[in-house]
Amino acid sequence: MAFQDFDLISERRRNEKKQRMRKRIMIGVVSTIVLVGMIGAVLFVVVKNDDTGNGNGNTNANAKSTNKARTSHSPPAKAEDDSPKGEVAHTEKLVKMVCSSADFKDKCEEPLNKAMEKDSKLSEPKDLLKAYVKLAEEEVSKAFNKTNTMKFDTDEEKGAFEDCKKLFEDAKDDIATTISELSKSELKNVTDKSPDRNRWVSGVISFQQTCIDGFPEGHIKTELQKLMNDSKEFISNSLAIISQLASALSTSVSYTHLALKTLRRNEKKQRMRKRIMIGVVSTIVLVGMIGAVLFVVVKNEMCIRDRRRNEKKQRMRKRIMIGVVSTIVLVGMIGAVLFVVVKNEMCIRDRRRNEKKQRMRKRIMIGVVSTIVLVGMIGAVLFVVVKNEMCIRDRRRNEKKQRMRKRIMIGVVSTIVLVGMIGAVLFVVVKNEMCIRDRRRNEKKQRMRKRIMIGVVSTIVLVGMIGAVLFVVVKNEMCIRDRRRNEKKQRMRKRIMIGVVSTIVLVGMIGAVLFVVVKNEMCIRDRRRNEKKQRMRKRIMIGVVSTIVLVGMIGAVLFVVVKNEMCIRDRRRNEKKQRMRKRIMIGVVSTIVLVGMIGAVLFVVVKNEMCIRDRRRNEKKQRMRKRIMIGVVSTIVLVGMIGAVLFVVVKNEMCIRDRRRNEKKQRMRKRIMIGVVSTIVLVGMIGAVLFVVVKNEMCIRDRRRNEKKQRMRKRIMIGVVSTIVLVGMIGAVLFVVVKNEMCIRDRRRNEKKQRMRKRIMIGVAGELENLSLIHIYIATTISELSKTELKNVTDKSPDLNSWLSAVISFQQTCIDGFPEGNIKTELQNLMNDSKEFISNSLAIISQLASALSTFETAANAASSSGRSLLSQFSNSPAASLDPADDFPYWLPNDDRRILKAVDNKPAPNVTVAKDGSGKFKTINEAVNAIPEKFEGRYVIYVKEGIYDEIVKITKKMVNITMYGDGSQKTIVTGNKNFRDGVRTFLTATFVVEGEGFIGMAMGVRNTAGPDGHQAVAARVQADRVVFANCRFEGYQDTLYTHAHRQFYRSCIVTGTIDFIFGDAAVVLQNCILIVRKPNDNQQNMVTAQGRVDKQQATGIVLQRCTIKADEALIPVKSKIRSYLGRPWKEYSRTIVMESEIGDVIHPDGWTAWNGDFALKTLYYAEFENTGPGASTSARVKWPGYKTITKDEATQFTPGVFLRGSWVQSTGVPSTQGLYN
Repeated sequence: MAFQDFDLISERRRNEKKQRMRKRIMIGVVSTIVLVGMIGAVLFVVVKNDDTGNGNGNTNANAKSTNKARTSHSPPAKAEDDSPKGEVAHTEKLVKMVCSSADFKDKCEEPLNKAMEKDSKLSEPKDLLKAYVKLAEEEVSKAFNKTNTMKFDTDEEKGAFEDCKKLFEDAKDDIATTISELSKSELKNVTDKSPDRNRWVSGVISFQQTCIDGFPEGHIKTELQKLMNDSKEFISNSLAIISQLASALSTSVSYTHLALKTLRRNEKKQRMRKRIMIGVVSTIVLVGMIGAVLFVVVKNEMCIRDRRRNEKKQRMRKRIMIGVVSTIVLVGMIGAVLFVVVKNEMCIRDRRRNEKKQRMRKRIMIGVVSTIVLVGMIGAVLFVVVKNEMCIRDRRRNEKKQRMRKRIMIGVVSTIVLVGMIGAVLFVVVKNEMCIRDRRRNEKKQRMRKRIMIGVVSTIVLVGMIGAVLFVVVKNEMCIRDRRRNEKKQRMRKRIMIGVVSTIVLVGMIGAVLFVVVKNEMCIRDRRRNEKKQRMRKRIMIGVVSTIVLVGMIGAVLFVVVKNEMCIRDRRRNEKKQRMRKRIMIGVVSTIVLVGMIGAVLFVVVKNEMCIRDRRRNEKKQRMRKRIMIGVVSTIVLVGMIGAVLFVVVKNEMCIRDRRRNEKKQRMRKRIMIGVVSTIVLVGMIGAVLFVVVKNEMCIRDRRRNEKKQRMRKRIMIGVVSTIVLVGMIGAVLFVVVKNEMCIRDRRRNEKKQRMRKRIMIGVAGELENLSLIHIYIATTISELSKTELKNVTDKSPDLNSWLSAVISFQQTCIDGFPEGNIKTELQNLMNDSKEFISNSLAIISQLASALSTFETAANAASSSGRSLLSQFSNSPAASLDPADDFPYWLPNDDRRILKAVDNKPAPNVTVAKDGSGKFKTINEAVNAIPEKFEGRYVIYVKEGIYDEIVKITKKMVNITMYGDGSQKTIVTGNKNFRDGVRTFLTATFVVEGEGFIGMAMGVRNTAGPDGHQAVAARVQADRVVFANCRFEGYQDTLYTHAHRQFYRSCIVTGTIDFIFGDAAVVLQNCILIVRKPNDNQQNMVTAQGRVDKQQATGIVLQRCTIKADEALIPVKSKIRSYLGRPWKEYSRTIVMESEIGDVIHPDGWTAWNGDFALKTLYYAEFENTGPGASTSARVKWPGYKTITKDEATQFTPGVFLRGSWVQSTGVPSTQGLYN
């Protein structure tokens, strides 16, 4: 009955849920059709309006672009708004435009706004760039002045500071050159000089970083980094502005093409809009038709599904009724069978349980006796085993204690006498204490034995008495409990009989009441449901009619609106559009009529369907009620009959079971009494035996323990005396050993401090040199900006970039020269602002040069349309060449005549020969003899020989050419290295700081070997340096390309770890890079580029080079990994293109510096490389690693990356673009 009620309730809820779902579907279908119609009309109006608006807008846009193209090269017109607010807005827009690409906008916009407030003439981007570079110079100067106030404790820090001075001077020169070039350049030439300015500014960053790197790790280095951070940010912003202006100016050439493209695009859009309109209208009609078809299909499908579901439910109910009846009959039969089976099984189980208990009692008795015997035997065996184990453990413990005492005595040097005295006193005290303790222990044992004897005897007596008492008590208690249980069972039987009869009567009454209640409830619910359905039908009718009316009204309104709109626009349209409007109107009207017809049809169909479904559901419910009544009555009768039968059977069974249980309990009581008495007697006997055994064992153990203690005391006495003597001897020996060790350690510490002081002194000297270089380059940049006109800014841009980049490099080198500590930290803090100013200066230079280049290109395109545009773009190698002789504009006529000579070995001004056949025997003598004010190029010829000296081409020695008889004949060698306390910056054998240096057919070595760690063969930090047919030999850090622009052609570089490193803009073309064998547990890295700011125009480019293994490395190249490079600084940039990479390079190609440092900011690229190690399939998956295209690779060729026309002017063979 309960299941049937549950089925009825579930079915009713399911039907109600289906009704709600059908209503929602109807409402959704109708509203969708109406919504589609409205959306179609709105889209029609919107698209039509958009047509007209776009046509007018395109005309205006074309007019504006035409006007802009006409006036892009005319003088700036007067602003329409001459009010102060207009000027302020124009100023802010100009500053934001210039600083848009700067990374540190707060360090760019605010200083420029202040500068424009002070000087109202700053109205052009070039002037703003020049002003910002001056601000960067001021920041670098501030940082340098603050470093002068810092205190350096160690020699290494002082040496690093001296290097920083020189680097700051170079950085100042680069900045001054940048400013000078900006002053000379006109707006149209900004793009041409943009690469030079990028190199100069990037050099400033390189110098700053070199300054920082020169310091050992510590607080001084950290302070230096913070100190130079601001200036680095200014330099970075300068680079960004230079690049942005160059890019912006280069884009104006495409304005005319854009105007034409815009016109064609507008015409194409007009055609596209027409097609879209046709598609929208046809889609609306199609959606309405598909909606109607889908509605009919879905409705039929739902009717078929409902009919099948109802038939399935009918079959299911029949099966359930048959199952219930058959289950009741089966349960009755199974109950009778189970009753007989269980009764017989219980009789058999009782008999078996009794037999099992008999056997269990016998086994328990045997187990108790055998356990007692076994416990005795195990006790004896354990006694012997434990005794032997204790003897062995005591002996081992004594030996361990002896060893421990020896170790403890080694550390006691100053307490030898005290230990002897304490040992003697402790011996007497311990001996007396042990005698007292033994006497007390023996007395305690005697008392314990007496107590144990008394306890054992009293326990036996007590156990006997308790056993007898418990026996009597248990027996009486069991008799009383049996009598009470019998009485309780009689009362329980009566209660069960009353309960069964009352339950049967109650079930019958409840069934009758529930039947009447459920019947009335279902009648009331059916009546309410019918009333609710009537109300719902009325609401649906009202909703459908109102919807149809609303759709008709909306259609009429839309028709009027569209008709009026079309009348207004008909005058502006052609005959083709007239036909389109008529078609659209017909489609809209037909859609509205179709929607109304579909709505009416759907309403009639749904109404009829709901009436038929309600009639069928009512008939089905009547049949279900009849079946439920029959099932309820039959269930009550069956339950009553089963209850009566079970009551009689259970009553008889309980009587038989009670009689048998009483007989069984009588037998159990007798057995328990016998077991209790026998257990008490057995426990008494076992207790007496155990008492005697334990007493004898304790006596024997006490005697043996006393003998053992006597022997132990003797051993302790001997051990104490021998220990005191041994401690005295060991103490004397340790005193001498420790004293000697401390003397040796103090001497080594003092030597280490001396070496550290020397390193700091050398570092400070180097950093002072870096700082002086920074000042020089900044001053040069300012000077160039002052001299350069706006039209020549683009020409000077590469130089400005190079100088300012060098300033950043020198600052970083200054900081790196200090060890980690407070001084380094202070330096970093001091230079932080200056770094930011330099970074901003670089950004401004790049942006200004880019913008001016764009204007110039557009002007040239407008004036001479037939001329080739290749030489007019800033990224073309021919941009800075004179058309007359393909030499740079900045090259003097005298130098052009010299460089046009066919002989690559010009006539020398001086000759160096080791054998005395020349004017000088050493290279330094010839270098020092160079006149201070020599005009033109000074040529030094170095004959064959090995020159063991440190050669330095200083900043003042410009335009020097030095050549020899061959890279393996004329060799300059040295062996300075980091292991001997010399900072990396100062370990170079050959140093070039003078601009325009050319080196040919010479070899440079550092013979410190792999054990010397960092050992530089050549350090180059000058602009426009060229090496041809030269050889650089070393291991770690062989070639230090520190700053500025450098070009290496047909050179050989050998090394192990980072053997080409630095922060210069350098291209190695057609060179051979030989990877040598390092020390054990080391890896090889070809490059380690150190760009610290993303605005720097620096990087290492390997073009058409050969990377191979040295003969000593070939046998073990599979065990020692070699890589193309790793990121030394955060924005490291290295490109390998058109090169042959040997199998010595690991498939990963590149390796990390430290964890994930710089992996997201670096730029590593490869292009069309060959050889076994050139495959990029297994390369690292860093965000910064790329496989570039031909257009991207072109940006890193000498003609673009170095503005390489100056390379060609030297007479050194070079390829300015790609080989392929």
